[in-house]
Amino acid sequence: MGMKDKASIQKKWDKKIAEMRKKAEFKYRLELQQKQMQWKKDFEYLTIKVNKKRDAYIAKKEREYHKRMLNEIRELEWKPTKEIKKKKKLNQMDFAAKIMQENSRLRDSDADGVGYCISCDIKCSWENHQWGHLESRRIQNLILEPKNINLQCKSCNFSTWPRWDTIIKEKVNAHYRENLDKKYWEWTSERLRQKKLAYLQKSNETTWDFATLIPGLIEENKRLWSTKNFYKPSQNWEWIWNKYPELHKKGIEEEHQN
Repeated sequence: MGMKDKASIQKKWDKKIAEMRKKAEFKYRLELQQKQMQWKKDFEYLTIKVNKKRDAYIAKKEREYHKRMLNEIRELEWKPTKEIKKKKKLNQMDFAAKIMQENSRLRDSDADGVGYCISCDIKCSWENHQWGHLESRRIQNLILEPKNINLQCKSCNFSTWPRWDTIIKEKVNAHYRENLDKKYWEWTSERLRQKKLAYLQKSNETTWDFATLIPGLIEENKRLWSTKNFYKPSQNWEWIWNKYPELHKKGIEEEHQN
């Protein structure tokens, strides 16, 4: 080995600094590209979402103004005005599904609410991810199946809605199935598909004991929130369940009539 001198030491550390700069540039360039992809997806999603909200708002106001016009005409003709229908009360299945969906987001995110989308693997914060169903939530056998509900970014979740482009939807769902099988075990997505087919063929229908199920979901929700450190939940499910028991008196058959 040669003797160390000032020039050799300086040369060694100049080389280390150059290597460090290359690694840092590569690392943060990848991070920037990932964020750009997420921003692009979010912007496309928000654009479509805002346009849909605009169309829905216009349609809602048109219906409202039309009703007011008819009411004025009926009043002018000395006829009673029509009653406005009240919103339906929350039923047991919807209530349980809301808690299950929140639990899936809590399960798949870290203490700061950050998680990875099951479809595109992009990291997203609590505000930018949702719960994503592989099989439709309309399938009664799977609406409360934990493995069927996983953390998904907003753009991927939105692209799987029924009216979305079929090719994009199938691509997103293909990644979902692949990552779901990695997350649990190899035939998870196939097992969910078989349960869906069994329900559609009326060969296997699941019944739920909500009196036992919902308190269990609430306890799991409280446990999951206790592992987080960003903010408290916006919904106090236990308070709602205890305060408004009249919202949950209907049986399953009555809940699914409409």
